[in-house]
Amino acid sequence: MEATGRAISVMDPDYFSMLTLMLVPGPELHRHWQAGAFQPIKPEAMLAELRRVIEHLDSLSHCVFHTNHASNYLPLAGTLDEALARGRPALRPQA
Repeated sequence: MEATGRAISVMDPDYFSMLTLMLVPGPELHRHWQAGAFQPIKPEAMLAELRRVIEHLDSLSHCVFHTNHASNYLPLAGTLDEALARGRPALRPQA
């Protein structure tokens, strides 16, 4: 996650977004998940990874950052620290 934050900083993009993996029927990864061979990380762990990426962003001059896609557990409208403090109640329910 640290390397991701540093790489984004070097690119200094206009827009940066992080999305949540959505497992849909059909692809091989979905079959691995159904068979128990793949387990996605838990929402709290994902938020912690998001924090680590954000902590390693540096000197972005004009970047807009969002996690507001329907796949995301947390549409950022506050701060990540507030969401982590609230825990699961801050997250969108899983489908």
